[in-house]
Amino acid sequence: MTVRAVGTMLPRSQRKQDLLLASQLARGQVIGAFGELADRADLAVYRVVRIRVWLSSPLVWTVASAVGALVVGARLRRVPALRLLRWGWLAWRLWRSAAPALARYRAASQTPLHSVARPAP
Repeated sequence: MTVRAVGTMLPRSQRKQDLLLASQLARGQVIGAFGELADRADLAVYRVVRIRVWLSSPLVWTVASAVGALVVGARLRRVPALRLLRWGWLAWRLWRSAAPALARYRAASQTPLHSVARPAP
């Protein structure tokens, strides 16, 4: 509160009007700031939605996968120490493709438990 001389005191109604006007101006500034913030948020959401639609395209995924495979392949060829990684990957793929055949072979070679003769008591 500011100190004023006794003769310069404003009447109570004038002070009340000033406070109401200041409150109304502050409210207007807050509403304007929220409106601007809402516009910025809407623009950000619009951009995110556009990017999500763009990334959901199968063509984009195909091109990105092909480019990624080319980049990784070029890097693997340049680094001799990673040849072991390529051989390991090949062995893993062979193991994965042979797993069903191995499972069928193991299942066929095992004798069922009910066909095994029980020992006499």
